[in-house]
Order: sequence, then C-alpha cells, then structure tokens
Amino acid sequence: MARGSWTLRTRLLVSLLAFAAVGLALFGVVTGLLLRQSLLGRIDAQLTENAAKSVDRNRPPPHPLPTNNYPSLPTSFRIYFFDPDGSPGYQATPDLNETVMPQLPSMTLDSVRQHGQQPFMTQDVTGNSTWRVIVAVQAPNRWQPDGGTVAVAAMLNDTESTVVNQAWIEVASGAVLLLLLGLTGLIVVRIGLRPLTRIEHTAQAIAAGELDRRVADTDPRTETGRLGSSLNVMWPGSPPPSPTPPSPSSGCGASSPTPPTSCGLR
Repeated sequence: MARGSWTLRTRLLVSLLAFAAVGLALFGVVTGLLLRQSLLGRIDAQLTENAAKSVDRNRPPPHPLPTNNYPSLPTSFRIYFFDPDGSPGYQATPDLNETVMPQLPSMTLDSVRQHGQQPFMTQDVTGNSTWRVIVAVQAPNRWQPDGGTVAVAAMLNDTESTVVNQAWIEVASGAVLLLLLGLTGLIVVRIGLRPLTRIEHTAQAIAAGELDRRVADTDPRTETGRLGSSLNVMWPGSPPPSPTPPSPSSGCGASSPTPPTSCGLR
C-alpha cells in the first residue's frame, strides 16, 4: 500500500507505534550500557581489592595447590603470580584440569610498571571468552626477597550473559507493550474518528440525493462539531440566513422598506 493512500487512522497508528518502538529501543540500549558498566565497575572493585592484598608486604606466602582430585569451588576469578623475570609462578585456579586463561601481557617488573594498575579487557587464549584483568608489582618480603608480579583476572561470561538475557527480556516486553499499545491506539483512534465517519456518511447520502440529511454533531466545543455546523450551512437545501431587520434610523429612499405614507413632511 502506497504511503499516499494511507488513511488518517493508519497514519496515526503507524506514527504512534514508530515513536514507541524508537523510544523502547533507546531505553533498551541505555539500560544495557548502564547495566554492563555497573557490573564491570563491581568486578573492577573486586579485582583492585584482590590485587592490593596480593602486593602488600605483609601478604602470606602462596599456598600450594591441592593434591586431591576434588575440584575447588567454582569462581570466575583467577590469580597468577610471576617471578621478577616474568616466568610463571604459583597460579590460583579453581581446578587443576582447567585450560582457560586470559592472554596476559609480559609480566616482567618493567612491563607491569609501564602497564599500570588500571583494569583492561583481554581475550581468552582459546578466543572463546573475554576477561577483565589487572596487573601489579609485588613488593619484596621475606617470602619473595626480589618481589614479583601478579595478575588478577575475572572471566566476563556471566556478565555478558546477564546483559544478553536482559536484552532479550526487554525485546519480549517491548513486543508485548507495542501489541497492547497498538490495540489500545486502534480502539481510541476509532472512537475519536467516529464523528468524521458520520460526517462522511452524511455527505455520501446528500450526494446521493437526500438533501434533507444534516450532520447531527454540531457541538461548538469540538473540532468535528464546528465542522458539522459549517457543513450544515454550506450544503444545498440549507435554510438561508435570517435577514437583518432595518434599523429605525434608516431613510425614506427608494430602497427603503418604510411605507410611503410615513415619509411625508414633518
């Protein structure tokens, strides 16, 4: 259907649904970004806290990894310790059989100092996950006389899953809302345009020869009422407007309706 042939009802409904859809889309994008930033901020705070504990001079020595076959409690956080030359040291992971880990930069003292302690994003070594990582230099202590470096990482699979689930929930909710809005708008627009429909039917009846038909809605407080009053005057067969009565001060000219006997000398 060409856009020029759309009815007024169709134009109103399409405009209403289009504006609502754009508003819902913007709302979904903004809430998704805010949720992601909030979750990342919480993860960054936990990474910073764990990194601070790992570089403190009074930190305890790293505990050896468990030797039994029972896996540790599941967690998305990892802690990797390195010697001053960047060679791997103790790694705190929840499972000895775990193969996923973030792609870390060079963990030498100079490289970590140059990198700073700001959290950054990196991919998994397999390329299937995203990590949030913070690196720091460990101060020397009795357990590590030469110091070392540490990387605290958190897998973002849960965060990304939460954002995606919220997006799907907003899409489903938005679709239901648009459906309800469309049905409500259809009913409201149909009721609002009912007087115009009656005017249309009256005009068709007059065009068919029923010259005595008139618009019933003539309420001057509404647009359709004022339109109906104007059409009732314009249509054929309408009673002419009442003539204006002559004023008492009108003269006795040739066009004056005053009787001749009353135009004598005073």
